[in-house]
Amino acid sequence: KKNVIFNNESEEFIYRYLEKHLSDKFFFFFFFFVKDRVTDFLILVPEYGFVILEVKGWNGENITKISDNNSIHYMFDDKERESFSPLKQCRDYCFKLNNVIKEKLNLNIFVAPLVCYPNMTEEVYFKKNLDKISSREVTLLKDDFVLDFLENFIRKISSFPRGNFDKVESR
Repeated sequence: KKNVIFNNESEEFIYRYLEKHLSDKFFFFFFFFVKDRVTDFLILVPEYGFVILEVKGWNGENITKISDNNSIHYMFDDKERESFSPLKQCRDYCFKLNNVIKEKLNLNIFVAPLVCYPNMTEEVYFKKNLDKISSREVTLLKDDFVLDFLENFIRKISSFPRGNFDKVESR
């Protein structure tokens, strides 16, 4: 067993889930550094590229409002706080990783962002208007883990327009 330290139960859940459910052709990294930033998960998808998965442990109950596509307001310790878009955070990681790969390897590899709320149902996601923050197509929810995760995962990443990118092979 690997000695991994998690920031929260949601990250541990996703780590164990990926460990158990992703086939051997996929590779994933937890707490992966990209320049000055740390991603929750980086997943190598052969023939496709990379997926950066940003995990948030929210169940949605403490979210008070979504003011725009960048701000999530929520209650914590009896105070309203603000968090910024996990999708924008994830896209920033994607951009940085893509630039590092271009600089170091001279390859143009597709890097896709996915946001994950493993404790939030689809009903709460829409009720709290989180689709303003990240569309359902780039969001994994609690419901996705009840169904066939790998099918949902592949369906989501294959829906991204890829353009002209180099293929990634696992070795």
